[in-house]
Amino acid sequence: QEKLQKVYVRMQARHMSVPPDIEEALRNPRRLALAMHRANITKLSLLERKGTEQSSLQIFIQELNQQEVKNVLLKIAEHLDNALATEDISEKVTPFVENIIPAEIKKQVRFTLDERLVGSAAQSLFDQLRRRKNTYRAAELEQNLKLGSISDKFGLMAFLERIGLIEKGRTNAKNYISLYRKIERSVREWAREDAAALSVDSADVEDFLRELIRGNIWWGAMEQILDKIGFPINLRRSGTTDNVNLLSKQRVMEEFEQASAKDGFLPKDKVMDFLQQITQADVVDGSAGRIWKAQMVMMLQDLGICGYVGQAKTVKQAVANAQNDGDKLQERLPDLARYKWPRWMEEAWNETAPALGESEARPFLPRTLIYQFIKKIAFDKEIKSKESPEGLKDVDEEYDNWKVEKEGDHMYLWNLRGSTMVRLRGIWHECFLEILAQIGSPVHDIRDGAELFRAALNTQPAKRAGDADTGLLSIEYLVETYMQNTLVENTDECSLAIFRKALKKAEITLPNSAVDALWYAAQKPEAEYLASSRRKVIDLERRLVMYLTSGMFLESVQALISNELQVPSLQELDPKEIRAAFTQVDEKTGQCGVIDPHEVSELLILLSQEGMDLPVVQTCFLDLKLNLAEDSVYDAFTSVDTNCDDKIDMTEFLALVDRLVDTILPETIFGLMNLQLQQILADVVIKVSMILTMFLFVFVSLNAFHVDVGKEAASAGSSVIRAALAGLALLGLRGDNSPEWMEKQYQTAKEQLYKLTGISRSQLEARRRTGALGGGAGMGFGGGRFAGRRGGGMGGRMGEEEEEEDEG
Repeated sequence: QEKLQKVYVRMQARHMSVPPDIEEALRNPRRLALAMHRANITKLSLLERKGTEQSSLQIFIQELNQQEVKNVLLKIAEHLDNALATEDISEKVTPFVENIIPAEIKKQVRFTLDERLVGSAAQSLFDQLRRRKNTYRAAELEQNLKLGSISDKFGLMAFLERIGLIEKGRTNAKNYISLYRKIERSVREWAREDAAALSVDSADVEDFLRELIRGNIWWGAMEQILDKIGFPINLRRSGTTDNVNLLSKQRVMEEFEQASAKDGFLPKDKVMDFLQQITQADVVDGSAGRIWKAQMVMMLQDLGICGYVGQAKTVKQAVANAQNDGDKLQERLPDLARYKWPRWMEEAWNETAPALGESEARPFLPRTLIYQFIKKIAFDKEIKSKESPEGLKDVDEEYDNWKVEKEGDHMYLWNLRGSTMVRLRGIWHECFLEILAQIGSPVHDIRDGAELFRAALNTQPAKRAGDADTGLLSIEYLVETYMQNTLVENTDECSLAIFRKALKKAEITLPNSAVDALWYAAQKPEAEYLASSRRKVIDLERRLVMYLTSGMFLESVQALISNELQVPSLQELDPKEIRAAFTQVDEKTGQCGVIDPHEVSELLILLSQEGMDLPVVQTCFLDLKLNLAEDSVYDAFTSVDTNCDDKIDMTEFLALVDRLVDTILPETIFGLMNLQLQQILADVVIKVSMILTMFLFVFVSLNAFHVDVGKEAASAGSSVIRAALAGLALLGLRGDNSPEWMEKQYQTAKEQLYKLTGISRSQLEARRRTGALGGGAGMGFGGGRFAGRRGGGMGGRMGEEEEEEDEG
C-alpha cells in the first residue's frame, strides 16, 4: 500500500492545479513562516523543562518504564519456564558433552604438540634443547648425547630430563624401563655406523627429538593440557590446597604412568581414554569422561543458569576473553576453573557428585546427574504436594505453574513441577540481563552486563542470612527496589528502545536511522558499565530540538494544516494522505524525517488536490505503459467512485488497482488468448464430440468380434476406418492436456502480460544484467517536482515477479 500511495501522490503531482485558498495562503510568506514556527514550537514544547519539573519526554519515559516494570514477574516466569525446562536443558547438554568438550580437548592437544606455537609444551621443549646445547662444549655435548645404562645418572637420559622431556622423580620403574627401551631403539636408528657407542650426533639431536615425540605426549605436555582444559589438579609446588576436590599432582602422574606403561609416552589419540580412566567414567558419560568444575561452569553459562556466580577475579578481566568467539573456549577454561563458588553451590556439587574411590574428593560429576545439580542450584526448597501452599498467587493465567509468595518483606517464586513445588533460589546474572532486555533496557556488551549485575549485588541489603555471599539477587529487591530506583524513578537516562517508544508516545515521527543516530551521539552516563546501554535524557532532548528545528517533521506539518493555516480545502484530509505526501517530499532529502520550509509549499499544493478524474487516470496509465482498453478503465473507475464526484481519492485509487489486478488484467489476457467463456464452451463441445467418437470406436471394435472370420466382411477398409476413428479420438483427448500445450499457454500468457504492461524481452534482459530488477525498481515516472528517484510500485512488482519466474 505504501508504494501505491506514492504512485497516487506522483500522479497528482503531474496533473495538479492550485486552489484559490492555497494560493492565498502561499501568497504571504511571512504569515506562512509564522504559522510554521508556531506549529513547530507547539510540538517542541514537549522537550522543555520548567525549573525542577520534568519534561514531557521524561514523563513518557517514566510511564513506559513503569508499564514494563509491572510485568517483571511475568517476564521472569516466561524466561525461566524455558531456561529451566528439562527438554531444553537436555538438548543443550547432549552436544556439549558429546561434541564441544571432546573437540576442545583435541584442540588443546594439538596446540600443546605444535612446535611453532609460542608457549606450547613442544616449543618450550625445543627451546630448552637449543639453550642446553649452547651451554656445553663439543666434548661435553657428545658425552651428554651418549646413551648409557638404565641406571646411569649421566648421558642422554639425564640430558632429556634436564630439558623437560622426562619428569624428575618418576616412581614407576616399569614405566621408566619402557621409556628407556623406546629411546634406545630410536638412538640405534640415529646412531652413526662408525660410532663406538650408542649416541646421537649433535647435528641430528633436534630431528631425533622431533621423531621421538611425534604423536606422543610426555608428562610436561600432559600438565599443560590439563591446565588448559581446567582439569581439577593441584599444580602448586607446596602440594597443599583448601579445595578438597582437587586431585594431587602425584596421583594424576601415577595414572599417567600407568596409561603410558607401554612406551613411556602416551599416544595423543589415547588422551580421551586417559581422561575416562582418571574420572572413572562410564560409557554414558561420553568420550571425554565425566564433567569437572570448569566444564560445568562453561555449561551453566551456555544454559544461562548461574554461569557467572563466583567469578574469581574482576568481572572485566574474567569475561574479556569472551569477546572473540573463535578463542572463547581456549582462553576461558583455565579462568573458569578458578571460579570460587559460594557455599550453597559447593554444597550442591558435593551432594550430587559421587566420591572418587575411597577418598573424600568429589571432583567429577556423571552425565546422568547434571540436571539434578542444576535443579539444586536453581531452587532452594522443595515441597512434595500437588496442592499449592496457602498464600500463593499465580503469576499469570498463562503461566499458572509459577506462583508468587509474600512473607513479610520477602518475596518468593514457586514453580509447580508435576507433584512437586520448588522455590526459586534467586535471580542470577543471565536471568537479570534477559529481564532487562525484555523490558526495553538491554545491555549489549557482555562486560558491561557483568559489571551492572555486580553493582546491583553490591547495593542489595542483606535481609536474609547469607544474602551477601549468595551471588544472587532476591526477588523482592529486584522488583520492588532495583527496578524502581534505576528505571522508573531514574528519568535522567534511558535506553534506545525506550527512547524510540517515548518519541512515538510524544507523537514525534522520525526514521529509525535518525533516532539511532541521535541516541548514539548523545552523552553517556558516568558509570562506565552503562555506557553501552544508556544515554542522558537531557542531552537527547537538546540534540532532538536542534534536529527538529532544522525543518518540519510530520506532526508539526499536521499541526500546521489543522491548527495554524485554517485553509478550507485541507481541513478534511485523511491522515494517511498527509503521511504519504510527506514521505514523498521527504524522500527527496534522504528520508531524514524533516523537510525544509520551502518544501512545505510544495506539500500544501500537493495535499490540496481533491483527487484524480478519469482523464488523469487514463493519462497516468499510459505514462505507466499500461496498454488497457479505455472502456475497461472507465468501468473500473466508475465502480470505485463511490461518492460519484467523478474523482477518486487515495482509498478509491487503491481499490481501482485491486480491481485492475484481480479483474481487468486477467480478463484482457484471457480475451487475447481466446479463452473467453464462449470460446471455452465451444471447446468443451469439441471435446465431448471427441469422447463420443472414442465410444463409437469401441462399439465398432466390439461388434467386429461377432463377424464370421470365414466371410470377408472384416475387410481392410473397415480396419482402416476403425484405426482412423481411434487415432482421432486419442488426438482430441490428449491435445489440450499435454505438458507441451500447458507450457505453450503459459508462455503465451506471459507474452500478453508483457504487452499490456509495456515490457519487452530486451528490457527484461537489460535490467536483469544491470541488477535493476533485483533492487525492486520498475517503470519510472517522468519528471516533475514530486517525481521520485525510484520507479512506480506496480512496474517494479511486475519486474520482480518476472525475474523470480525466470530464475525458477
